[in-house]
Amino acid sequence: MEENPIHKALKNKIKKILESSGFKTDGEIHVSFSNENTDDFSTDVCAIHDDTLIVIECKKSIKKINQRLDHILNNAPRLLKEQTVKILHSDNSKIKSADFNKIKNIRYCYAVDDTEGKDEEIQKRLKKKNVLFWNNEAVNYFYNTSRILGQTEKFELLREFEIKPPAIASYPEKAV
Repeated sequence: MEENPIHKALKNKIKKILESSGFKTDGEIHVSFSNENTDDFSTDVCAIHDDTLIVIECKKSIKKINQRLDHILNNAPRLLKEQTVKILHSDNSKIKSADFNKIKNIRYCYAVDDTEGKDEEIQKRLKKKNVLFWNNEAVNYFYNTSRILGQTEKFELLREFEIKPPAIASYPEKAV
């Protein structure tokens, strides 16, 4: 089945944001938790920072939000518990099965192209489930700033996803 052009464009924009910001990023990942070839979990875009997985689901309209939200929230935590994680398919093969073994935290985001002016309603509904929400305006903001700031944008995204950046070692200096 042909992917919707709006969905594909949104997904590519999200991937570019995360890649430009220096995250290990991949798209359209399909995972199996068993030895079988069953697609137990899939996501549009995901990125890894240290021991945290960022899962971003892209939708062209608000009508599609509930359709996948329960699937993501029920199956993504299995990545933390399951011993066998097999990647059945990914766009770029940048994230490997071994990367999932290091994951201790998961952050979720829904990026929606057409919110039909219901941003606040969507925000409240997703916040109750601990899911970040990006409307088209937020996606464009992060896209433009990541193109300008490059890897420096990573720190703003870490704050957005409530991920603490790694501690930088301090070196004491004697006073002059």
